[in-house]
Amino acid sequence: MFRPPDTEKWAVLIGLTLTCLARASYAWLEATEKQCGERYGNPTAQQPSLGSDKTLSYWKDDVHITADFVKGKCLRISYGTRSQTTQSEIDTFFKVNGGPMVWTHRKGGGGGDYARTDRFAKATVEMGYGGGVTFTAYDWEKAHEQAIKDIETAKQAAEKERLKKLEHDF
Repeated sequence: MFRPPDTEKWAVLIGLTLTCLARASYAWLEATEKQCGERYGNPTAQQPSLGSDKTLSYWKDDVHITADFVKGKCLRISYGTRSQTTQSEIDTFFKVNGGPMVWTHRKGGGGGDYARTDRFAKATVEMGYGGGVTFTAYDWEKAHEQAIKDIETAKQAAEKERLKKLEHDF
């Protein structure tokens, strides 16, 4: 005798599957280098951005992607288009970098400044030809600021050593 499947169980199973797929599809701000490569193809290395351990560049469907990695995780990612950036493209970029979180305009920011509701990241939209969106995790900003401080400290130490040597020589 045929028994129809329990619709409640199927609904739960489908819901869980969709949740897992949604989580996998938006995890690009915290993606690994391997995950980015699987999604975007073979990267080309770039000079790391100040605060990044590694910066990789990708091309996918006429979109230029630049990913900055800190301790193996992508903490800043930019999407730029070759032509006029469309609202549909911008919406897609936000969707893959927000997941269940909502993006809202940042207080005190310009019209293209957004923040994620979990306070994990911010985004900047640039319209026009060659425009796009840059998503930045606040942890990347901390690493960037620390790198600037480290450079300044090294410059001060080198200058102090130079002056010490100059004083000694004369």
